Amino acid sequence: MLAREDASGLRAGDCGQIALLLTGHARIVAAEVSRHVEALSKDSKLRPVAEQVLQEAERRLSVTSQTTLAHAQQRARLVRALYRALDQLDKVQPVSPS
Repeated sequence: MLAREDASGLRAGDCGQIALLLTGHARIVAAEVSRHVEALSKDSKLRPVAEQVLQEAERRLSVTSQTTLAHAQQRARLVRALYRALDQLDKVQPVSPS
């Protein structure tokens, strides 16, 4: 999705469906990031960075999903940012599945 430069070959409904799927995925990854943040010590240097990523995710996810390529790409970039945060947090302190 991120490599696309235009929406040729995609219908508006396709972009909307992709954005919706990415929104759901972003919410799941954000919840996992949140679990990791809760497990961090209060003085962890990663805590403020991860909390900022979560705040940005919350802000972006509060926007109603649209049917444009740009919106689907924005959601894809959000998922990528959340996974980066999760990878950083997992390196420091893995959280066991609950």
